[in-house]
Amino acid sequence: MTSTVTRTMTSTMTRSRAGSGPGAAVSARPGSRRRRAVFPVAIALAVLVAAAVAAVVTSGTSGGDLDPDSGAPGGSRAVAQILARQGVRVTRVADATQAGRQARAGATLVVVHTELLSPEGLRSLRGSAARLVLVEPEATTLEAAGIPGVRADGVEAARTVPPECSSTAAVGPARAGGTVYAVTDGQDALVCYPDRAHRPHTGSLVELPDGTVLVGQADVLRNAYLDQDANAALALRLLGASADLVWLVPDPLRAGDAGPESLRDVAPPAAGWVVGWLAVVVVLALLWRARRLGPLVREPLPVVVRSAETLQGRARLYRRARATGRAAATLRTAAARRLAARLAVSPEAGPDAVAVRAAEAAGTDLDAVRALLLGPPPPDERGLVALADALDDLERRAGGPPEPPARTAPSTDSSTAPTTAKTPRGADR
Repeated sequence: MTSTVTRTMTSTMTRSRAGSGPGAAVSARPGSRRRRAVFPVAIALAVLVAAAVAAVVTSGTSGGDLDPDSGAPGGSRAVAQILARQGVRVTRVADATQAGRQARAGATLVVVHTELLSPEGLRSLRGSAARLVLVEPEATTLEAAGIPGVRADGVEAARTVPPECSSTAAVGPARAGGTVYAVTDGQDALVCYPDRAHRPHTGSLVELPDGTVLVGQADVLRNAYLDQDANAALALRLLGASADLVWLVPDPLRAGDAGPESLRDVAPPAAGWVVGWLAVVVVLALLWRARRLGPLVREPLPVVVRSAETLQGRARLYRRARATGRAAATLRTAAARRLAARLAVSPEAGPDAVAVRAAEAAGTDLDAVRALLLGPPPPDERGLVALADALDDLERRAGGPPEPPARTAPSTDSSTAPTTAKTPRGADR
């Protein structure tokens, strides 16, 4: 058994050396490294494709309330697309200053969520466009915008009522309610869609002489109600009077417009230098930690142990553990690598290809060679010795005459009789 395990340990040592030599047929190759690198790249591409598909699928249903880019029930994408097909250029903006610049003379400016704008921003919008449409402005918004003679007079439930006014935009019953506005006596304004009490000069839609329009019911602009009653006609006539329409959807993160507009404005003066130095440090750290390993450095050992002693010690451990299966796998792997190198089998080929070439070279049965190289492990030590002999015979017939067998010193183990170790071909290299 000692000779058998000696051959096993010798083959193991040969395999470790063969991994970097020309005889390694199944060792790590550049091709295998490329295959390993393909997996993370494929995962990254799959994540990007999934994100793109999700963005395309949700692009039509995402967005905020009364947003012209939103296809959700509360969005206003339907109105914007109909206006665009009618030749109206719709521009969506999120900043009051930009909206004032975009709404040049002759354009229509519609403002939703007016409560998010500061008084200065509201006042700057007055007079910037030929027609200013405020959607559901509150009492504080009317006061901040400087709209005289009109006040917010409560909130009513949504309902459908006729316009009862001479406005050219209100052509039929539409969804009313919401915020109700009252116009003082003497004010020259059109008040449409009256409240439930039918009070004079009180309704959900007010058109002022200066081109300002107050819409108290935002449902007439939402996708969910556009196809009901005369909501579409009212929305298109209110917003399509000009060839240019600027749609202001204030950004909640910039509500008030009272503070700085970017992180650079609130950062200290030296923040730019700190960020630059941090970037340099990060790049240097990446270059330092990402360096490639150099060649191996030989280090002198404090104690020199003879290879024969180490080999015999490991052989006794294998024998004590009765590791015949592992020893057989080691013998077969070393023999397959030597055969692949001698028979010029491609490094990318598997053990089955080595068995085919070895059977052709040795002139023996292919099934027998496959059973020898790829078969089950031997059941006992006697089978392991027979396997080692059969592998030596296959290498001799397929790859040329074997090298002279090396002899080891007799084992000093009291439980093992002195014997001669039969070393597999190429084990002494």
